[in-house]
Amino acid sequence: MTAINGPADVASEWSNAFANKDLDAMMELFEPDAIWVSDDGTVVEGLDSIREVFADFLALGAVFNAETPQIIETAGIALVCSRWTVRGEGADGTAIDIAGRTADVMRRGSDGRWRYLIDAPYAGA
Repeated sequence: MTAINGPADVASEWSNAFANKDLDAMMELFEPDAIWVSDDGTVVEGLDSIREVFADFLALGAVFNAETPQIIETAGIALVCSRWTVRGEGADGTAIDIAGRTADVMRRGSDGRWRYLIDAPYAGA
């Protein structure tokens, strides 16, 4: 993993980890008390539960792409917004075409590293 100097680096590292199907690297980018919000507004709490969500996404075998994020940052907290897509073909030949706009919150920890606190890939549904 490269040095993470700010929220944009975290977003980039997440995209790289997805492309490399590196679930462990994806999870290193999250706070222990992080949450993930589904497209229907269901909140998934904790790293083990978020890991399961990401494992399902990686199993699709699709390609993740995201625009350069817009970042609003103050006092060690950042709102990170960007449009993204997951596209490809499933193992059964069905097309995969998922898209959204993030409304993610990152926090700078006492160690200076930025991590996701709230991952809302569908802008909080």
